[in-house]
Amino acid sequence: MLKRGIRLKRCRLCGWYFVLIDKRKREYCEREYSEGKTCQEVGSLLRYEQRLEMDIYLQKFETEYNKIYSRFYRADGKLASERSSKDMTREEFRAWSKAVYKAKADYQKKLITGEEMLSIVRAGTVTDRLIGTMRNVSRIIKII
Repeated sequence: MLKRGIRLKRCRLCGWYFVLIDKRKREYCEREYSEGKTCQEVGSLLRYEQRLEMDIYLQKFETEYNKIYSRFYRADGKLASERSSKDMTREEFRAWSKAVYKAKADYQKKLITGEEMLSIVRAGTVTDRLIGTMRNVSRIIKII
């Protein structure tokens, strides 16, 4: 097999060996794992959920991220006059999201602590409230 260039790899989910048919990096085989789904379809999601269960800070990160994302999703498509102070524009969400994912990457590389990561995530929410307040003030000034 080696002479013909056929490479084998062990599936990270089921442990069976499988043949790599191309040069792409693959971690999971094409065998059925459960409920008609293959290891390749289920494997990465299961590993992500297992890592999430083991780390309380990543759980809190996900919770905070989903809160902010729902604020953005709720506001997407609304006119500026219809937005509340909690709603986020697409630009605000993108800027916040970039900073948050950098903090998450730094946490996973052990450059910052979990508390520091969460403070960065929550600092974005405080900034958003201030921006919302500033929007309301500018609307009042336009009315006057």
